[in-house]
Amino acid sequence: MTSPSPTLTRPAGRPKRVVYCVAEVARLLELPEAWVRARCRFSFFPGAVELVDGGDWEIPESGVRTALACSMEPLWSIQTWAGLLGVDYHTLYRVTHGVTTLTAPLPAGKRVRALLLPLGKDGGLMMRIPESEIKRLTGGGRR
Repeated sequence: MTSPSPTLTRPAGRPKRVVYCVAEVARLLELPEAWVRARCRFSFFPGAVELVDGGDWEIPESGVRTALACSMEPLWSIQTWAGLLGVDYHTLYRVTHGVTTLTAPLPAGKRVRALLLPLGKDGGLMMRIPESEIKRLTGGGRR
């Protein structure tokens, strides 16, 4: 005969831990679920854990609060954004223009600004697209 498992109790006064799934955070932040998953992969939500079956994440409320308080927005490669948007890399690359500031005007035929960031000591540059540019391109990022 097995004994019943002990009941776990929280210390008095301690609030219950709140954990969200990707869909809940996407609704809360008005972002597409693919963007929330990408933020989880890049540790944007501290404490987020990918579930064993894959595809979904457990995101603690404290991680969401920390991300909301963060003043730095994610900067991702053209390849990453193409995957998140479901478009071909070359299609997005053709409409992307490298700039040093997001207030720079776009030349004819370009629709997305990518920040030119220094890469190492040799002075090479890499282009990274801020999330705000993709939100602007897609009409606010709501899905």
